[in-house]
Amino acid sequence: MELDFESDVKDIILAGAPKVSKKDVLKALCQQHLANKFRYSLREYLSILYLRVPAHFRIILRGQEVQRHNIADDLKYLEFIFYRPHIGPNSEAAVVTTIGLLKDAPEVNINGFCVYHKNRLIMPFWDVASQNNKSRGVV
Repeated sequence: MELDFESDVKDIILAGAPKVSKKDVLKALCQQHLANKFRYSLREYLSILYLRVPAHFRIILRGQEVQRHNIADDLKYLEFIFYRPHIGPNSEAAVVTTIGLLKDAPEVNINGFCVYHKNRLIMPFWDVASQNNKSRGVV
């Protein structure tokens, strides 16, 4: 894999990243979505890397601060589900999950869970269901 430092002065991207389609609006919308851009853009990946960023913490890439992006802000019809694994009486393992539909759904064919562990992204847009129309847009 080669890194491209010249295409964008604010970002480092993988060489051969897909070009944005100017003819097909739906395809361009899908390509410009964060769920697709983080795969080849270091700035987009760093923006979702931490769930909550402490006040004194900053990420700087190529001389500019990376703005944090909360994926939950891109959702509509939010549901907050309290999840407690059945591993024992330890209540510290309980978490509140946020589930919803992408605001751009169903035009954007993106679905999956973003799994964070100790405030750090470990599995971005993890597919938990088959790729069919019923799960399109569920994040």
